[in-house]
Amino acid sequence: MIGAGAPLTAFVVEDVVDKAGCSLGPLTDYVTIDDGGLGRRRTLAHEIGHALGLPHTGGMGGAISGGSGANLMTSSRHGENLNDRQVLTV
Repeated sequence: MIGAGAPLTAFVVEDVVDKAGCSLGPLTDYVTIDDGGLGRRRTLAHEIGHALGLPHTGGMGGAISGGSGANLMTSSRHGENLNDRQVLTV
């Protein structure tokens, strides 16, 4: 079983070359993140977003009110928020 509601495995590895993490999207049941860096929790959340079918977005991405960070699904410097479309997708 894969997709929303299915178990998801997170592999934490020594190095994901030139990236902080990797997900092959909603057709797999795992994500991989690099063990270094200060943004590991946001990187994990970002990769889980990909596993749930969310693509990258630019800028604030219509961030939900109540938060001041950028969108979680930006390709770099992941923020904390999801926009309304992303919430409906998840």
